[in-house]
Amino acid sequence: MSLVQHSVTCDLLFVPAQHGQHRDCVNDRSVEVQDMKEVVEEELKGPGKLLEYRTLHKKIRLEHGLNVTRDQVYNVMSELDPQCLEARGMEVLCVFHTHSESDRLLLAFIMVPLIQKELDIFRETVWNTRRIRAQRDTALPDGIPDHIYNFPENYGLEECGLPVTEEQLKEVATESGVLSIPDDFLSLEFREECEYIIPDNDTVNPDEWKDAYIF
Repeated sequence: MSLVQHSVTCDLLFVPAQHGQHRDCVNDRSVEVQDMKEVVEEELKGPGKLLEYRTLHKKIRLEHGLNVTRDQVYNVMSELDPQCLEARGMEVLCVFHTHSESDRLLLAFIMVPLIQKELDIFRETVWNTRRIRAQRDTALPDGIPDHIYNFPENYGLEECGLPVTEEQLKEVATESGVLSIPDDFLSLEFREECEYIIPDNDTVNPDEWKDAYIF
C-alpha cells in the first residue's frame, strides 16, 4: 500500500530588478538582523502597523528587497511591537490558508511522510496480520493476509504473479520518465528551504505536526 501523492509546484515571488527585469526571489539567510529591524521598525511607524506579519513579510520582500523568511519577520515584530502582535492572536496568525500555495506545500512537506509512515505501520502491524474470519457465501479464503499471500497453495489458491527483473523495472521506469519526478512532487528549491528548518521531517510524530508546521 502506498500513499497517493499530489503534484505541487513551488510558487516563487518576483521582485523588480534593474532595467525593468524580474528575478526569482529566494530566502537570503545572510540578511543582517539589524537591517531587517530597521525596515520593520519603519513599516510599524506607518500603515504597516495595520498589517499582520504574513502580509508585512511580503511587503518587505517586494518593496525593500530583503528576502527574509516569515519566521524572521515574526521574531522581529515580536521584539519591536509585542503588544500589537499579541492582540492579533496566535490563532489568527498561524491559521492554514487554503488559497496559499506556500501553505499547501508546507503541509505536504510535513504531512505526506507522516501519513505514509502511519499507513505503513497500520499495514504491517494491523491490517495484514489480522485474522480474516470465514464468511458465508463468499469465495474468499479465511486466515492471515500475510500468510495467504506468501503461501497461497495452503489455501487452495495459485500464485499468478509474473517474475520481473531489476533490469526490466529500470527500463520501464526510464521509458515512463518517473525517475525525473521528485518523490513527493516538491521542487528541489522548496524542499531545501524546508529542510533548512526541519532537516528530518520523517521523524515528526503525529502529536508534533502542528508545531512543526507553524515552526
